[in-house]
Amino acid sequence: MLSTIEAIYTAAVEVATYHQGFECEQSEHESLLSLLWIFGLIRVATANTAQKNGKPLPFSDTDKRERQARLSYIGTEKHKQDKEKGRILKLETAKRKQQIL
Repeated sequence: MLSTIEAIYTAAVEVATYHQGFECEQSEHESLLSLLWIFGLIRVATANTAQKNGKPLPFSDTDKRERQARLSYIGTEKHKQDKEKGRILKLETAKRKQQIL
């Protein structure tokens, strides 16, 4: 978790530096730290909710692997519905072309 937070902080400092064209002042670093505090609170709340629901932590390697496997083979329910609609539209278009000919 520390590496993620460090990466976010470093990226925020780089964006602030690029945007302003000069080094960040101490007060700007403190405001970035406040954002990191909020990020940490959200992450803890997410972990607590997952544990209460008996699910793995959403940012754990186990959950990431499960989601990747589920999405790469099955896809989401919306994806299935979209594929079915596309198949039906293709069939309807082909029927219309045959009727015209």
